[in-house]
Amino acid sequence: MRIGQLSATTGLSRDTLRFYEKRGLLVSRRLENGYRDYLADSVNWLQYLRTAKSLGFTLSEIEADLPLLAVPDRSAPAIREALRKKLSDIDARIVALGDLRTELASRLAGVLWGWIGRYRFKRRHWKQQHAYRGQRWP
Repeated sequence: MRIGQLSATTGLSRDTLRFYEKRGLLVSRRLENGYRDYLADSVNWLQYLRTAKSLGFTLSEIEADLPLLAVPDRSAPAIREALRKKLSDIDARIVALGDLRTELASRLAGVLWGWIGRYRFKRRHWKQQHAYRGQRWP
């Protein structure tokens, strides 16, 4: 299967396929005329790759799992462990984002009431500086 056919079948651009090939995620052989020839199994592999990316895996993480996927008997536990680790990472990111949101909301409330850090704005000074622009005190 040539690159145009693979691109049409998978919906991935030719540049993306070349990029995956350059990173070692996709294998092709060169024909006598220099065209790339991909195995029919490449479609299934690219679907797996897309699924893994949609689940939040990076290309580096997928590359790290390549040797494990070559041996089907050992791949199921490895994939299960990778999914557990990714789920744990996502949970940690959710907690960190919640903390960040709380901090930002706190700072926003301080700014709305005229505080930034430990400094208080004087409303009349703000009004004098910004009145020419037609801005209102928040």
